[in-house]
Amino acid sequence: MNLAKLRTDTPEFKFIEYFSGHTRASGWVADRFGNVRRHFHGDFIGTLNQGTLELDETLYYSDGVKEHRVWHVQVSESGSFIAESEALIGGAKGLQKGNTLEMYYKMRVDLANNKQWVLGMDDYMFLQPDGSLHNVAKVKRWGIRIASVSTQYQPVT
Repeated sequence: MNLAKLRTDTPEFKFIEYFSGHTRASGWVADRFGNVRRHFHGDFIGTLNQGTLELDETLYYSDGVKEHRVWHVQVSESGSFIAESEALIGGAKGLQKGNTLEMYYKMRVDLANNKQWVLGMDDYMFLQPDGSLHNVAKVKRWGIRIASVSTQYQPVT
């Protein structure tokens, strides 16, 4: 994907504002052939502290796995995105422009049977005119695309 070709100027997506408070997510993981392998839903609670968003994430998967992680996110005036978390390896980096956020990172992901894999993520978020946020991520292991993740977020009011 190409951020310059995909983004629109409106509605303007501001990650920190969007995820401040309670946000609910749902989605699925599909293998590289498009077969859905896992469904999930979860909650994100964002608290702003001195310019850094602490984003507490809990996800529940259809195979019984529960994941919890806390992200620490900063976005500069120019749209430069950085995040840290105990699950991330080397942090996440990206760029927020118009209605879109593009970010890249490696993270530890829990799987069934107490397995954990390190996966590379090419992640794109798109704010829609109705206020929903759509996320598409390409998932790689050892540099090879093995899956995609589709997620929809909605603030809880």
